[in-house]
Amino acid sequence: MIKCYASKIILFYFQFHGAVHKVLAAWFKLKYPYIALGALASSAPLLYFEDTLPKHGYFYIVTKVFKEMSKECHNKIHKSWDEIDRIAAKPNSLSILSKNFKLCNPLNDIIELKSYVSYIYARTAQYSDNQFSVARLCEAINTSPPNTKSDLLDQIFAGVVASRGNISCYGMSSPSYQMTNDDRAWGWQTIHISVTLST
Repeated sequence: MIKCYASKIILFYFQFHGAVHKVLAAWFKLKYPYIALGALASSAPLLYFEDTLPKHGYFYIVTKVFKEMSKECHNKIHKSWDEIDRIAAKPNSLSILSKNFKLCNPLNDIIELKSYVSYIYARTAQYSDNQFSVARLCEAINTSPPNTKSDLLDQIFAGVVASRGNISCYGMSSPSYQMTNDDRAWGWQTIHISVTLST
């Protein structure tokens, strides 16, 4: 029988998608240095721990990318959150916003729309290539079609179209998909996992 109760361990984790296991490997090494000799986790957000970066560092970088590309685009995106909240306070607001953004499924709450648009911005900033271009998204937001009246949310929707393509409807998933409470909880968890693990 091998006795290894006093042996140190090295944690390894490699995966191309998802960060939860990477974060856990890094957190375990930081939390239990007397047990873990090392933690090797590809692209783990190590600097989220031990108060080395602001807790919303990822979205700070996303914001910075858009601001550096176009201050006008950044300002419109920034103002759009208040505009969404303003419309959300009206009767039938979810129906209005579902129609304005050509969503495949009607909104159940405003968080769904904000999460979807945030996802588009984050993905575009992180994977800014030919398909997901910050420049293309900002150009669509900043450019109103000539001789038409375009409000702020129409301009934001133009950015959605530039990012996702001109399709019949938009949303996080297929037309048959309905966001569940588990989906909302998972979204909250993945956004806040670094904050909760570092305490």
